[in-house]
Amino acid sequence: YKQWYQRRVRDPCPQCNTPLPQTTLECGECKNTLPYCIVTGRHMLRDDWSECPSCAWPALYSVFKQFAENGKTPCPICNTVVNPAEIRLIEQPNLYAKLGETATSEG
Repeated sequence: YKQWYQRRVRDPCPQCNTPLPQTTLECGECKNTLPYCIVTGRHMLRDDWSECPSCAWPALYSVFKQFAENGKTPCPICNTVVNPAEIRLIEQPNLYAKLGETATSEG
Protein backbone atom coordinates (compact mmCIF):
# COMPACT_ATOMS: atom_id res chain seq x y z
CA TYR A 1 0.00 0.00 0.00
CA LYS A 2 2.78 2.45 0.89
CA GLN A 3 4.47 2.09 -2.51
CA TRP A 4 1.16 2.52 -4.33
CA TYR A 5 0.36 5.62 -2.28
CA GLN A 6 3.76 7.18 -2.96
CA ARG A 7 3.39 6.59 -6.72
CA ARG A 8 -0.16 7.99 -6.85
CA VAL A 9 -0.24 10.90 -4.41
CA ARG A 10 1.85 13.71 -5.85
CA ASP A 11 2.05 17.40 -5.11
CA PRO A 12 3.96 20.07 -7.03
CA CYS A 13 7.49 21.03 -6.07
CA PRO A 14 7.18 24.51 -4.47
CA GLN A 15 10.16 25.65 -6.57
CA CYS A 16 9.48 24.34 -10.11
CA ASN A 17 6.01 22.73 -9.92
CA THR A 18 7.22 19.26 -10.96
CA PRO A 19 4.85 16.62 -9.51
CA LEU A 20 6.58 14.79 -6.64
CA PRO A 21 5.54 12.27 -4.00
CA GLN A 22 4.42 14.18 -0.88
CA THR A 23 7.26 12.79 1.22
CA THR A 24 10.04 13.72 -1.21
CA LEU A 25 12.30 16.42 0.21
CA GLU A 26 14.55 16.87 -2.81
CA CYS A 27 13.37 17.67 -6.32
CA GLY A 28 15.05 15.66 -9.05
CA GLU A 29 14.09 18.27 -11.64
CA CYS A 30 15.31 21.56 -10.11
CA LYS A 31 17.74 19.86 -7.66
CA ASN A 32 16.50 21.94 -4.71
CA THR A 33 16.17 20.65 -1.17
CA LEU A 34 12.56 21.27 -0.25
CA PRO A 35 11.30 22.77 3.01
CA TYR A 36 9.12 20.38 4.98
CA CYS A 37 6.05 20.74 7.16
CA ILE A 38 6.80 20.52 10.89
CA VAL A 39 3.52 18.66 11.47
CA THR A 40 3.48 16.07 8.67
CA GLY A 41 7.05 15.84 7.37
CA ARG A 42 5.72 16.27 3.81
CA HIS A 43 7.24 18.88 1.52
CA MET A 44 5.66 22.32 1.61
CA LEU A 45 3.13 23.54 -0.95
CA ARG A 46 3.32 27.07 -2.27
CA ASP A 47 -0.47 27.59 -1.94
CA ASP A 48 -0.82 26.04 1.55
CA TRP A 49 2.06 27.75 3.37
CA SER A 50 2.15 28.97 6.95
CA GLU A 51 4.69 29.02 9.72
CA CYS A 52 4.87 28.78 13.48
CA PRO A 53 4.18 32.25 14.91
CA SER A 54 7.03 31.72 17.42
CA CYS A 55 9.88 30.04 15.57
CA ALA A 56 8.88 30.66 11.90
CA TRP A 57 9.42 27.03 10.82
CA PRO A 58 7.12 26.14 7.91
CA ALA A 59 3.91 24.15 8.22
CA LEU A 60 1.13 23.32 5.79
CA TYR A 61 -1.57 25.84 6.66
CA SER A 62 -4.51 23.44 6.37
CA VAL A 63 -2.82 20.87 8.60
CA PHE A 64 -1.35 23.35 11.11
CA LYS A 65 -4.75 24.97 11.78
CA GLN A 66 -6.25 21.57 12.64
CA PHE A 67 -3.17 20.56 14.62
CA ALA A 68 -3.43 23.65 16.83
CA GLU A 69 -7.21 24.04 16.99
CA ASN A 70 -7.53 23.27 20.71
CA GLY A 71 -5.16 26.14 21.60
CA LYS A 72 -3.09 23.87 23.86
CA THR A 73 -0.85 22.16 21.33
CA PRO A 74 2.87 23.03 21.33
CA CYS A 75 4.87 23.56 18.15
CA PRO A 76 6.89 20.41 17.35
CA ILE A 77 10.04 22.54 16.90
CA CYS A 78 10.04 25.26 19.59
CA ASN A 79 7.53 23.70 22.03
CA THR A 80 5.62 26.99 22.32
CA VAL A 81 1.82 26.61 22.57
CA VAL A 82 0.38 27.67 19.21
CA ASN A 83 -2.62 30.00 19.19
CA PRO A 84 -4.62 28.96 16.09
CA ALA A 85 -5.75 32.58 15.58
CA GLU A 86 -2.10 33.56 14.97
CA ILE A 87 -1.57 31.05 12.13
CA ARG A 88 -1.67 32.88 8.81
CA LEU A 89 -1.76 31.67 5.22
CA ILE A 90 1.32 33.09 3.51
CA GLU A 91 0.25 33.80 -0.05
CA GLN A 92 3.69 34.48 -1.54
CA PRO A 93 6.25 32.67 0.58
CA ASN A 94 9.94 33.38 0.22
CA LEU A 95 10.96 29.89 -0.88
CA TYR A 96 14.61 30.64 -0.22
CA ALA A 97 14.23 31.71 3.42
CA LYS A 98 16.39 29.75 5.81
CA LEU A 99 14.55 27.48 8.22
CA GLY A 100 13.46 29.45 11.24
CA GLU A 101 13.34 32.76 9.31
CA THR A 102 10.07 34.27 8.21
CA ALA A 103 8.85 33.06 4.82
CA THR A 104 7.04 36.29 3.99
CA SER A 105 8.23 37.75 0.69
CA GLU A 106 9.80 41.15 0.79
CA GLY A 107 9.56 43.40 -2.25
